[in-house]
Amino acid sequence: MKLHIKYTFSYIMILAVCLTSCEDYLDEAPSKSSGLIVKNTTELDALLDDYLTMGREVDGFQRLYLTDDFDFLPEYHTSAALFYGQLRAAYAAFWDRQYLQTASSRDWSDLWSKVFTANLVLTSLENVEGTEEDKSRLKAEAHFIRAYNYWVLVNSYCLPYTNANGNEMGLPSKLNTSFEEDLTRVPLAVTYEQIESDLIEALKIQQPLFDGDTQKTWRANKAAVYAFAARFYLYINNYAEAEKYATLSLNEYDGLVDYNSEMGYSSIFPIWPSTYETVDITWKEFTYYRVTNHGGMIAPSTSLTELYDKENDLRYEYHFVEGGPSIFGIFNPTISYMHLGLFSVPSGTTVAETILTKAEALARLNRVSEAMTVVNSLRVKRIKNTATDINLSASSKNEAISKILEERRREMPFSLRWFDMRRINHNEDPNDDQTYSREFYPFDLSTVKTDESLIDYSLTPGSRKYAIPIPETEIIASQGVMEQNNY
Repeated sequence: MKLHIKYTFSYIMILAVCLTSCEDYLDEAPSKSSGLIVKNTTELDALLDDYLTMGREVDGFQRLYLTDDFDFLPEYHTSAALFYGQLRAAYAAFWDRQYLQTASSRDWSDLWSKVFTANLVLTSLENVEGTEEDKSRLKAEAHFIRAYNYWVLVNSYCLPYTNANGNEMGLPSKLNTSFEEDLTRVPLAVTYEQIESDLIEALKIQQPLFDGDTQKTWRANKAAVYAFAARFYLYINNYAEAEKYATLSLNEYDGLVDYNSEMGYSSIFPIWPSTYETVDITWKEFTYYRVTNHGGMIAPSTSLTELYDKENDLRYEYHFVEGGPSIFGIFNPTISYMHLGLFSVPSGTTVAETILTKAEALARLNRVSEAMTVVNSLRVKRIKNTATDINLSASSKNEAISKILEERRREMPFSLRWFDMRRINHNEDPNDDQTYSREFYPFDLSTVKTDESLIDYSLTPGSRKYAIPIPETEIIASQGVMEQNNY
């Protein structure tokens, strides 16, 4: 078939970024190694304005490949070594915990560097020049940044949140810029208490999402902090608080893109990141700009693509393309569908996520009718207006939860799916538990054994494999102070 690449405007806004001039930044930012002293709030502002650093998770391949949204077929490995031949991809895709810790990844250090920036702001505020208003704003934003990045870390490298897991290993408590802080992993419950404490401080922010006509998605704002609070409470199964903060966020801002009238193929976006054109990062639905870089092609799984009404769901029309990777001539057979989140996927808070959080929270609170009304307010912007079945319906709590979780997966493939898989397989509701399985070759530290028979790999509810291993290099560097996860 003739290949037609359908360029998705929403992901264009996420994958190629530009906003403020580099003249607004410090010539050399204060850091662990620079030895520069921050003198005023303007310099602190410049640190947080660096969206290329603060808005990207630079190596989040594990969180993508671990999900059931991603296909890693044996034939992809043998025919497409450029994207699927790396051992680290296999370690992640098949939930390995013996070898994955040896794989190179900048994800851990990148997230901690963002925590360091937040700590630098917080520890500098008392000693810099600037107005009290600016200091209060920066303080709230720094608490938000620290909470957000701790949340990503704890939902990646620690066991999922449950009451029973409270004494499992959490993260080291890094609350200042000292090299002398203890790297011992505190209990998981303590890490969550720290995140919630930061969140409470962040909720004091008064900054709106819009500065005049500019939607400043790359900086903390009321809509974003409320949206993150809704996410935080959903993931610790506090549905009343999740619904409360989702409503507050949507009251601040509820702008959705109508796929019936506001989407099109006219925006050009190149395949390779080195040729990205400079475009505005302000995608209408973002409340907080954040993307997860993964450095490869995304081959959607059959279980994902089958969730879409291929005739009427405009997300399928605009975000997927048949036979996409055949443009490289490397796949045999060609991948049936390609998801157009090349190299990065959105992971920051959006209006759509917040709507889905509110809908799920309502459903879990057994407010079924309200939940379906909320989720359908999103679908009307995503499904062809000529379709006969735009609205979802449910006659029970469990049916509502199931349909909303499917909608969540359709709306946000890859981005939050690993976090959702952890959550639904460790919450108090056994009805949404799932076992995930894949078939692949055996492998070890040095090779994929393609000359041997395929074997089954699985991930079961409650498995300790839901915690990604901390990079072995970090364990060694801590001289044994920081412990590895137990599997």
